[in-house]
Amino acid sequence: MMVNRKIADTVGWLSVAGFGWMVVMCVFSTSVIPPNIQNIGYFLFGVPWIADVIISGRWRYSFRKEHILSFAMILFFALEIFYLPTDGNEYLKRLMEKRYPLILFALTGLFGYSEKLTLRRMIDTMAVVSSVVVLMVVVKSGVVPLIVSPERSYIFSVNRIALVNSHMMFNLYHNITLIGMWWIWLRCGERAIWRTILYSVTAVLVAFSLIISDGRNGMLTFLMLVMVVATIECWRRWRWRTAAVVAVIAIAGFFVIRFNPRLQEKGLGDDPRYGYWRSAMELIVKKPVFGYGVNNAQVEFDKVNGKYQDENWSNYWYNVVKCTHVDTHNQFVQTTLEFGIVGLLVLLSLYVLPVILIGDNRRLLVSLAVLVFVLQSLTDVFVTGQFCTIYCILTQSLLHFKK
Repeated sequence: MMVNRKIADTVGWLSVAGFGWMVVMCVFSTSVIPPNIQNIGYFLFGVPWIADVIISGRWRYSFRKEHILSFAMILFFALEIFYLPTDGNEYLKRLMEKRYPLILFALTGLFGYSEKLTLRRMIDTMAVVSSVVVLMVVVKSGVVPLIVSPERSYIFSVNRIALVNSHMMFNLYHNITLIGMWWIWLRCGERAIWRTILYSVTAVLVAFSLIISDGRNGMLTFLMLVMVVATIECWRRWRWRTAAVVAVIAIAGFFVIRFNPRLQEKGLGDDPRYGYWRSAMELIVKKPVFGYGVNNAQVEFDKVNGKYQDENWSNYWYNVVKCTHVDTHNQFVQTTLEFGIVGLLVLLSLYVLPVILIGDNRRLLVSLAVLVFVLQSLTDVFVTGQFCTIYCILTQSLLHFKK
């Protein structure tokens, strides 16, 4: 019996290590850390998870309402099956590989996780990772230039891309970390001295990186989260001071936005996403109900994605970046292009179900996380792109992890 317990503990901690590896790797691009190294986490987690399911007896399946999300994830992944007879294969393998985490985490969600995997440990890990990656970029950029140089945003951006990732994943990771730290420290009362120091340092570093970010979505999401959380916490404690606190935050946010060059009229007008969306909508109206399928949607979009772009865009993507394909930079548009309105409804269930299925004690936390998902999905592909793993990790941990 003692031997079995030790084996179970060992397997449980191995699954924690594998899960932690995935949490760490999420923030890095494949150009910084190669995919074969990043993907180690799936095996480090998956193999011990299978052993843990067998040892703990969780292989005896028992339905719970949280499993509905897993079925929705499987359905979304499986939609392409209906298009295989007519879909091409130029992009199919590459685009479907990005969605594999949906299947992995759908299955693990159906059979549960080790009790050693906790929400608290995951957020602590994300806090450490957030602090480390920001410090890496700050050290590489130099503290003085980031404080005094008018080009601080550009300097930070160049070094962030070289060391970590683009602003989209970098900022999303930080915003989720902030939400998690708020929940663990204030709502759950986990205020050990080391955790208080870690969260405080992380909050300062993350806030700095988001305020000077060249990513508009991430920065605006950060300001919105600060406003929402401040309103909630002030209302709980000092209702009559809420308006004053919100006003101060709003004024500070105004000045942050006012002096961000990418949020000025010219910066907004130059965004190529508008051209992508316009081109995609012209394709969608031709097949609005069922769409084109994953591969054919990309093939058709390749033909028109530059229709409303200027020469600078074409030169950048085809000569500088040498990109073989560009997606629509909007998850809702991308899914409608691939699977029509039917697919869009299945996609929406992936955002709505976590809020519906979660218990009341975590509904606010999950709602804020889903809000961040939705905002990110407006300017990039989310569930079907580089964010698929972090979507799965967060939804599964919020729904299934006990502590």
